[in-house]
Amino acid sequence: MSRQLSVTGFFKKPSSGGLERGEKRGSDVLEDNEEGGPAVTAVLSAAPGAKATSSGKEVRREYRVQWEREFTWLRAEGGKMFCDICRRAKANNGFVKGCTTIQKSALNDHKSSHSHIESCAVVNQSVQMEKHVEKSQVACNEALKTQLKVVLHMANTSTPSHQYPKLIHLLQSAGCPNLNTAHTYTHHDTVYQMEEAIAATITSAIDDRIASSRCVGVIVDETTNITVEKMLITYLSLQQNGEPETVFMGNYAIPSGTAECIAAKIKDVLSGRGVAMSRVVGLGSDGANVMVGRKNGVAQQLRQNDCPYLVNIHCGAHRTALAA
Repeated sequence: MSRQLSVTGFFKKPSSGGLERGEKRGSDVLEDNEEGGPAVTAVLSAAPGAKATSSGKEVRREYRVQWEREFTWLRAEGGKMFCDICRRAKANNGFVKGCTTIQKSALNDHKSSHSHIESCAVVNQSVQMEKHVEKSQVACNEALKTQLKVVLHMANTSTPSHQYPKLIHLLQSAGCPNLNTAHTYTHHDTVYQMEEAIAATITSAIDDRIASSRCVGVIVDETTNITVEKMLITYLSLQQNGEPETVFMGNYAIPSGTAECIAAKIKDVLSGRGVAMSRVVGLGSDGANVMVGRKNGVAQQLRQNDCPYLVNIHCGAHRTALAA
């Protein structure tokens, strides 16, 4: 009987703390199958159908951060392993959908797979194309900067637009590095578009300075263009860091030279540039009756309706001219 008990005890399952002969702990099994250092704290879920030991316990496969140094394309998300390169190439393989086999052998198999090699080639071509486009864009931008400088110089010197192609050809013959045939506009009609772009940039900068000034003064004068059409040239006087500054607003057509028409145009211009009439504290003019008239002058109309603190200023240069 005792011998039978000993034989029965021999086949008896070990306690939870013991191990059968030849059985290894989960970490030992992992060390035999996987290379690398200790596993990270976050453990990915074991793959479905994972092998179990003779004790019936499932072996947990642990994701190791060290793998990312060897396989730079490896990403771990939601208990699965993904290939960043195959994702970018929009390939159709298990590492795009998510690999649940948390083993280094699966990474090696994927690395040598035809799908991954093709994905690497596709991504490499895409990167090279992006670099080429970026380089071409930089060259194009430098060429445009040079051409804009030419147009700005023409505007400052009142050079006719039809002279633009000659100036560009002159710079090209002089060896200007930024002006090549691939990124250079040579038609004189392009000048108008460049002038509009320059004007928009300058106007935006002026509007920022106007917005930062607590109060403004308006300086206006009547004039005419080449067709003898009535125009109203307008400036604003600002205060920037305690210093006065005068900025050009524009030269605007007006239907007539009456006080009502001029006052309406001033309001329209300031409203279009985001200037509230309550910020206007001064009006400078040539001293004509239409501007400074006590009853119906422009200054009086603005003071009564919109700018109660408006100060009317007679231009000193016009006064001198009158005295002479």
